[in-house]
Amino acid sequence: MSVQADAAQARTVVRQRGRGDVDMLAQIYDRHVEVVYRYCCLRSGSRQTAGRLTSATFGHARQQLDAALLPGVNVGAWLLGLARQAAAEAGLRHDPAAVYDVTDSAQDLALLTALRRLSPDQQDCIVLRVLMGFSAAVVAQVIGRKTGYVGVLQYRALRSLARRLSEGFRP
Repeated sequence: MSVQADAAQARTVVRQRGRGDVDMLAQIYDRHVEVVYRYCCLRSGSRQTAGRLTSATFGHARQQLDAALLPGVNVGAWLLGLARQAAAEAGLRHDPAAVYDVTDSAQDLALLTALRRLSPDQQDCIVLRVLMGFSAAVVAQVIGRKTGYVGVLQYRALRSLARRLSEGFRP
């Protein structure tokens, strides 16, 4: 399915709220829960924390559903923005000593450890743009920046990440 068709379907689901469709949030959940959970896993490094963040994200979504009704709102990006906010509220910032249970691979563990040492904007840029494959426009919407800034942020984040990986994670 194309991005345009996906966005059109998401807007249709959101518009159903005005017709009293009680299944609307469940449809949004079914459509986006895997992406939100994956983002939360990559952001937190913990399945348990990712589950809590995903739950908090959809709790916020239920309370703020009117925001998704605005024209031009990408529902997936809106949800990822809520997940980002939930991560910030949970205090997920720079914790190099965090315990990661989302991977058994030493390479993945090294990447997650180095990723956590980047700024929150750089972390989100790498997670959303590089690891999850979202467009610069979606990343810009999630982090609240202009699309052109995302390219610069990505470049700086990748350079910093490469430097940290080559340093061997000295504190």
